[in-house]
Amino acid sequence: MSKKFRFTIMLKDICISKSQVSLDQIVNAGSLKEFIEEYVEKNRALPTSALQIFSRGKLQGIIEAIRMLRSLYAFNVEVYFITPFGLVWEDEPLVPYRECLDTLSIDKIRRLFSIFNAEDYIYDVLESQPDFLYLYVNTKILKLLDLINYVSKETLTILVLDTGLFTNRPNIKAVYPSSSLLTIFKKYGLKINSDNFPGAFLLYLSKLLYRLSFEMGSRKFLEYLQRVKNSPKDFLALITSPESLYYVEKARDQSILRFIRAMGENRDKEKSNYNQ
Repeated sequence: MSKKFRFTIMLKDICISKSQVSLDQIVNAGSLKEFIEEYVEKNRALPTSALQIFSRGKLQGIIEAIRMLRSLYAFNVEVYFITPFGLVWEDEPLVPYRECLDTLSIDKIRRLFSIFNAEDYIYDVLESQPDFLYLYVNTKILKLLDLINYVSKETLTILVLDTGLFTNRPNIKAVYPSSSLLTIFKKYGLKINSDNFPGAFLLYLSKLLYRLSFEMGSRKFLEYLQRVKNSPKDFLALITSPESLYYVEKARDQSILRFIRAMGENRDKEKSNYNQ
């Protein structure tokens, strides 16, 4: 059977306003690891994992999405969080902290990233050329780190933002919760909004891939993934269309392959009519 594909999920942190821990406390400790050790000794409370801490708010649904992707033979899934003190692995011990990347100025982010050598770890992951990348950041981080230029042309990338962005890279599809897109979701009765978009969209993508794998079988699904990697345009259009999202959520008793074929036939008809 063909090789598995690396599916990398890299998500910006979220703000947890009720936390009593400030970023300055972590910085003053010297490192996240040293702060965690001091925190455990002082409070006699065990930290939880980064995944557990961040699976709320805009990232609600990511635990189910990751579990679903890992249930598929086709993928080796790795999950990271971009934080003010660097790139954090999903199982790394962490405690909730108040300030997040959304609330910090670019100058402070730049200073913190320099202290914790964050850029190098982020670039290392991107330059290792994962097969698939689900990247959620804000425009500050995107521009500060020039992330698009570090994404390999071999990496099929879904770039999730809070605001719009155009990129002409054929292997990168940028999506964001625009008012027009959210209106369509609401019309279809889908529970996706600006408050949960990054997590809900990842969950939807996971459900789509799960259904494709189920209908195709493992071998054909692996072959399909190789094809979409080599020619990603139609696949990226499929996974970002409200119609396919609706189909995955609401038409669970119908064939997703039949739906994809119908979409392809409609595109072919449109091209034919355009060329006449």
